[in-house]
Amino acid sequence: MTYVCSVCGRQSRLPDYCHGQPMSVQSTYTCPNCGATSSTPGVCCGQQMVRS
Repeated sequence: MTYVCSVCGRQSRLPDYCHGQPMSVQSTYTCPNCGATSSTPGVCCGQQMVRS
């Protein structure tokens, strides 16, 4: 399992803090409308991307 910092993208194999925030599990997020993918959660086509 890989953890990633949402601010700078630093990766770690252990859960850690970076930039004062807990690192999150790296995963893929997909837009339910157009199918676009991202490694970070966000908004696409006006909707929140979902973890896939």
